[in-house]
Amino acid sequence: MYQFRTRAEDHFKLTAIQLDDILQQAPDIRIIYLTVTNNPTTFAYTADELTKLFEVLRKYWESGREIHIIADLAYIGTTIPEEDQARIEAFAVTDVILHTIFVSTFSKSHTLTGERFGWVTIGDPKIAAALMPSWSNTMASLPAEWQLRFMAYFRLIQSRPWIVEKLRAFYKMRRNRLIAQLQKLDDNEHVFAKIHLGDDATVYNWSQLRSGEDAFSLFEKTGIAGVPGSGFGYTDDYIRFSIGVIPVPVTE
Repeated sequence: MYQFRTRAEDHFKLTAIQLDDILQQAPDIRIIYLTVTNNPTTFAYTADELTKLFEVLRKYWESGREIHIIADLAYIGTTIPEEDQARIEAFAVTDVILHTIFVSTFSKSHTLTGERFGWVTIGDPKIAAALMPSWSNTMASLPAEWQLRFMAYFRLIQSRPWIVEKLRAFYKMRRNRLIAQLQKLDDNEHVFAKIHLGDDATVYNWSQLRSGEDAFSLFEKTGIAGVPGSGFGYTDDYIRFSIGVIPVPVTE
């Protein structure tokens, strides 16, 4: 398995040039795990950025090299609908679809984080047929209570399609409220170099601390706990906050 550490100057996203270089240096790569909307950084690929990655892959596909994409769509549904739609439409090209396995979930978009309740969509019928027995057996081995609960969730979601729109607005409110709270705290404590570096996506906030600050000093000064960037392979001057908290009321 190969790992590539994305860079701040690229908004923590893999670029087409980087992907081409990686594939040239590692001819044994057959699967690319692509987080379309990223945790922890909260940055999301634009449709244009995805298309440029696909253009690189197309060069290898046409040469006969089989490379598949596992597209992690966990946070599709947490940000602006038109932007999410454009991201998904970027995949809607015949050769891209055939080389993509989509991993989706209700866990984030429907506030079911602990449930890990989702589905897989496979573009290539041959791969779908090959994986069907293992998928069916995996589902059949779930405890009966889980199966019934997940079906109840699905029926609820199916009967109330407006839930997604309401939760998008809820996430946006929490993101904005947390940003405002962090800015107010920073006015007094001066702990941040940059507050909120992402694309208003996911259920997190990705911020940069000032030199000399870390997750522990931040907690001591503000009482707010975050996960240091090193927990995700980055550096400790970055920190991730969850927006899954009760927002502090706005006061004048």
